[in-house]
Amino acid sequence: MKQGNSFGVYGNELLGFAICEEQEWNNSFYISNIIVSQNECQKGIGKLLIQKIIEQAKNKKIQAYIAGNSKHECSSN
Repeated sequence: MKQGNSFGVYGNELLGFAICEEQEWNNSFYISNIIVSQNECQKGIGKLLIQKIIEQAKNKKIQAYIAGNSKHECSSN
């Protein structure tokens, strides 16, 4: 996995992160993980991570984004 394709959001600690892999053969970013602390759900952390992934992909002229399996565990209490 190439360096520079992981993203984190920090406060006093790590609040969320995303791990991506640039795939040159099809000019895409494979998004393998987006994790947000359960205490930080519904606060825009995931959205910010996706925005950063898109920004990085545009800078690298990536044509597509591919997401792996997802699991959503936040509850809206």
